[in-house]
Amino acid sequence: MSVIKRTGPKGVRWGVKIKVKGQQRWVGTYDTKTEAKQVECEEMLRTVQPSASDATCDSFPEKWLELRPRARAVTNDLNQAALKKFSEDFKGVRLLDVMPMAAEEWALNNKWRVQAVRAMFNDAIKMECCERNPFANLGHPKSRGRRDIEVLKADEVQRLADCAVETWGDGLGHELKAMILFAAYTGLRRGECSALEWSDIDFTAKKVTVNKTVSNDKEILPPKNSKPRKVVLPPIAEQALREIPRQLHRDRVFAPPSAEFYTKSTWHYYWNPIRVKFGKPKYAFHELRHYCATWLVYVMRISPRHAAMQLGHADAKLVETLYGHPNEDDELSEIEDALWRPSPENDVTSLDKYREQQGESGETVG
Repeated sequence: MSVIKRTGPKGVRWGVKIKVKGQQRWVGTYDTKTEAKQVECEEMLRTVQPSASDATCDSFPEKWLELRPRARAVTNDLNQAALKKFSEDFKGVRLLDVMPMAAEEWALNNKWRVQAVRAMFNDAIKMECCERNPFANLGHPKSRGRRDIEVLKADEVQRLADCAVETWGDGLGHELKAMILFAAYTGLRRGECSALEWSDIDFTAKKVTVNKTVSNDKEILPPKNSKPRKVVLPPIAEQALREIPRQLHRDRVFAPPSAEFYTKSTWHYYWNPIRVKFGKPKYAFHELRHYCATWLVYVMRISPRHAAMQLGHADAKLVETLYGHPNEDDELSEIEDALWRPSPENDVTSLDKYREQQGESGETVG
């Protein structure tokens, strides 16, 4: 299926053609792209079922993914994985016939899949394939997600990095150790670390240029939000890089032995045994960004606004609410230091004098 821009005597118009059973079929030409896209959707739905209202739970998801792709490839991959299970469990059932009770029962056992299914039903309503969304307003408590991540401490990050050497030996192990420490103290994402080149690092200025990432589709693309940035190179991250033996004829800072860069699958191959060795087999590499945010804001006392710049976020509040995880003991210690710090405002004798003054004036001190 496709919408084609056409320029002719009548100016710019938009043509529509779709593929039916392997054959291209021309639909027509329209004055606006919006009109052409609408016709395209309607025609594609007709190829799925004779009537849109007959769309089933195993036929519609595939067509929805095709008609309503999201901007990011990783989102489309997650939606596809979520809808696969839904299609299997509700095979042959019309979208119209999915009852709220059945939806709620399924949602309880497939919590991470519900968001994709709910979004699909919302679009199905717009396409007139059903009249209501059985997955809306389920009333289930929402997961706090990354807010409840238990952030590692500094010695645990070092231990995690050491596990890379214990797992993969001196050569590759030291490079993986450096990548772990570099990510933990610069806040770079896995894809950004994988795309990093030596020319991006300015050891003199203590800066790192982040202008590309390795996508889940194994492509070199601009970083998230398509916004290149510069980050400060902290001492620990700098030392980790300097300990990597530079290899001739290789521009990438971090790369597997037999490939140009780490893809999602190749990184999992090397990362998984490291986290198993560390004792946290489900620890995600992305959680090092949470460590970095916590370290920046609560240890180094950098403002959330500046921490957001380092992490590549425009929203400083997001750093505080989603990425920053203060240590309760450290916070209590800081409160204690503040309350017990010698000062006129914190002097017991000052309170006694105040009480005496209040007593002389006849006022009651609560």
